[in-house]
Parts: sequence; structure tokens; C-alpha cells
Amino acid sequence: MSLFGEPESISRVARLEFYRAFYNPLIVVVVFYLLFIAFVNGVGSRYFFQYFEGEAFDVVTRVGLDNVFYIISIVCTIAAMFLGVTSIVGDRSDNIFKVVLTKPLYIRDVIIGKFLGICAFILTLAFTTLATCSIMEMLFYGLPGSMGEFMLRFGSLVLLLFFECSLVSGIAMLVGLVFKNLLDSVAVTVALFFIDWYGEALTGRMGLLYTFISPWRLYFNAFEGDGHFLLTDTTVAYASWLNAALPYIGLMLLETLVVLAISCLVSIRMEE
Repeated sequence: MSLFGEPESISRVARLEFYRAFYNPLIVVVVFYLLFIAFVNGVGSRYFFQYFEGEAFDVVTRVGLDNVFYIISIVCTIAAMFLGVTSIVGDRSDNIFKVVLTKPLYIRDVIIGKFLGICAFILTLAFTTLATCSIMEMLFYGLPGSMGEFMLRFGSLVLLLFFECSLVSGIAMLVGLVFKNLLDSVAVTVALFFIDWYGEALTGRMGLLYTFISPWRLYFNAFEGDGHFLLTDTTVAYASWLNAALPYIGLMLLETLVVLAISCLVSIRMEE
């Protein structure tokens, strides 16, 4: 039995999970909240951006993307966490896993399919939200100095957020596999989220280890170009930012694959 399943079964589960996330009531609320933020930010940009005119950087790229960076990041991360843990625990509580044990659809295929479906939805959510914010800013304030430069950095930000959310959803799914109870799974996932994002007193003692294993720290280090080259700062060459960010991007992708592989191994044990 291969570790990463059958493509046809996986793609079918991925499509179902994407639509399941799309119609999730909580996610609908999240989408409307993000669109509200986009509208308010767009209206405010008409007045707020004027204070930065004359600066060396492009206002729409630097200030516009920075304004919504944190709030959109945290909301998308919470959405990825919620979808990841409930996709596993919800199906387990409904005894769906007992059904899929009948071949040729393995739990392993379901795990990978669900992960890919959630990732596809999160990518859609991140792109749509950031694009809406940027369009609103351009409508109320004006176009960026260089549309090509803006699109390059905008696309990179979408991908960074997608990578971070993919890692978070993968971890949440693994928690859902390990802890069979919904309450336990949610409690552990929420605790991990707050420790990662707000537990500096605890994580600070971990030193470099925290830097290398934390989704939040990897994401922000990539965004900030290891603290030297901010992605949205157009006075910094894009290549300089990319060179500084690549190690953290690579770690995010590697850790995502490791977490997914562990989830597959756990699911294979469940089938035995």
C-alpha cells in the first residue's frame, strides 16, 4: 500500500471537501467579515494613504497590503484551523470512517483528499479577500505606481498565507486524528494556536527551535525577509526579499509534507 493514496479517490474527496467548506455556516460568516474589512479599509484608504504621499515606497503596495496583512492572516489561519480539525473529528463522530474502510477508498485517501480540498478553499479565500481589499483601495485612492510590481508582491503574499494556512490545517487534522473526542481536539488545537501566535513568554524560551517549527514564526519571518527585507517595501528589490524568505518558505512546505505523512501513517494504522 502506498503512503499517498490513489489520485482518483483523492481528487473526489478533495472536491467534496472544498464545497463542504464553501457552504459551512461559520465560513460564510468569516467571508462576510473579511469583505466588511475590505470595504472599511478601502474607504479609509482615501484619507489615510494621503499621509504617506511623497515617501520613497509605493503607498498602495506598502501601506495598502500592510494595513490588512495581520487581520486577514489571523482570520484565515483560524478558518484553516477550524476546517482542519472539524473535517476529521466531525466525520469520525458520524462514523463515516467506518464506511470508507471498505476498499478501494482508504482513510488515507480521505485524509489527503480533505487536506487538498481545504487547501484549495483557503487559497481561494486568501486570494479573494486580499484582491477585494486591494481593489477597494484602488477605487477609493488610486492605482499603484507600478502594477507589475504590485502584482508580484501581492501574489507572493497570497502564496505565503496559503503555505502557512496549509501547515496549520495539516496540524489541526493530525490533532483530530490523535484525539478522537471533538472537545479535546478543539481544545488542543486552540491551545496550540494561542501558544503559537500569542505565547511569547513560553515560546521565547525555545529559542531557534521555535523559529523553525512555528507556522506563525515561519510565516512572519518569510514576510519580513528574515527581518531585513519587507515583502511590501518597494524600495527593496524583490529578489533580495525572495532570497531571504526562501529558507522559511522551504521549511513551511517541508513541515507540511511531514505532518501530512504522519497523518497518513496514523490513518494506515487505523485501517489495520
